[in-house]
Amino acid sequence: MGDVFSNLEERFRGMGRLKGKVAGGSDRSFAFTAVYLSFIHYFMLSRLFSATDVYRAKDEAEAVTKLVHLFRHGVGRSKATRLQRNLRESDW
Repeated sequence: MGDVFSNLEERFRGMGRLKGKVAGGSDRSFAFTAVYLSFIHYFMLSRLFSATDVYRAKDEAEAVTKLVHLFRHGVGRSKATRLQRNLRESDW
């Protein structure tokens, strides 16, 4: 079973479409691997192990939507938060 998940980034890169960088500078193959593994992780927990309330979602659609939002928008601070922080630091 471990062979299925071995060398994923290299195998994805070998597909040809995942060359280059994404926003933030990461390799596209690395980013795709992270997304892929996150979805695999979610479905293993929820379907294989019957875990409930994974990612505090009421259903599968909400969990998938939350993951998509995370990967599309990132985990960094919002622009408004960064602006507020910069304003406070500039007051020093």
